Amino acid sequence: MTPETQKAIWWLAQLWPFIIVSLAVYAGGEATKRVVRVFVPESTAEANQPRWYKLWWATIRWHPIFVGGLFGLVPSIPSPQWVPNMITGRVFWYALAGAMSGYMYAAFKDIPLIVRSLLKSKLGVELPAVPSDSSPPSEKT
Repeated sequence: MTPETQKAIWWLAQLWPFIIVSLAVYAGGEATKRVVRVFVPESTAEANQPRWYKLWWATIRWHPIFVGGLFGLVPSIPSPQWVPNMITGRVFWYALAGAMSGYMYAAFKDIPLIVRSLLKSKLGVELPAVPSDSSPPSEKT
């Protein structure tokens, strides 16, 4: 194995929990937004919105950081060697993962498009188009 490959494997081994926690925080945030929309539809006038919803919406940018920090309280989730083996170090490390969750998702959602273009340009392989809309197909009655 080349030294470059060894370095890449070492970095991946150190950072995979960070990546997984970031994507889990993002997916959980998206799911929570959908559930909240059941209780308070978007068409609800601001005067009719409950107080908890106003507080939730006012602090929405902080939620991924708090949830990421909560992941740091789970001792079975590994942390990199450079993070101190203390609860505060783990909480701050995974709070950073929560803060980066939106950016991580944006980076990972483009991977299929990158692979598709590489396959097309390097190998000449044409893959079927991926629909850009993630909504289920409508049924015709």
